[in-house]
Amino acid sequence: MNIPIININDYNNNKLNINKQIQNGIEKYGFLYIISDIITNKDINNIIKLSKQYFDLKNYIKYSHIHPSNSARRGYSGINTENFASLIGISNISNDNVEK
Repeated sequence: MNIPIININDYNNNKLNINKQIQNGIEKYGFLYIISDIITNKDINNIIKLSKQYFDLKNYIKYSHIHPSNSARRGYSGINTENFASLIGISNISNDNVEK
């Protein structure tokens, strides 16, 4: 299996094509590899640090950011509360067992 490699350097001028590549990578392979000169290792390390700080918060704080059930998936989703497969039209797979 060849995991798709997607270069996002020209994202502002090529959003539709890059979005299609990302969607294809997720739907067909479940994985993708993004390369970019505009996202630095410092940026990535900062994102990881901030994510860890957020997921280390107490549940009552995270659940105050939960997304409404009838809206797009924006906000906190606790363990076993969301089913990614259903978002892409697959209904016979159980809920994801991760926080998002």
